[in-house]
Amino acid sequence: MASSRPVIPNRYIPVSAARMKDRIGEAIVRRIERDDITAAEIARRYASIRAGDISKIRQGDWAIFGINRLVAIAEAIGVSVEAQVS
Repeated sequence: MASSRPVIPNRYIPVSAARMKDRIGEAIVRRIERDDITAAEIARRYASIRAGDISKIRQGDWAIFGINRLVAIAEAIGVSVEAQVS
């Protein structure tokens, strides 16, 4: 009888993607704090956002979100996101 061990895969996240997430997350937090934006105000522009999501971002836990979601949140609060490839 063979035994099996559960394996939790560690996804590889490119360094560039992690840096992009960090920059976008930091920009979101700066804008939220500067303009005192609430989760309810963001939800008016981006319906699927929840207060818990904003709380996680404010705590610096934006790495759990995908780049697309972070960009959508950023744009909903007026942060412009541009990518440069070199």
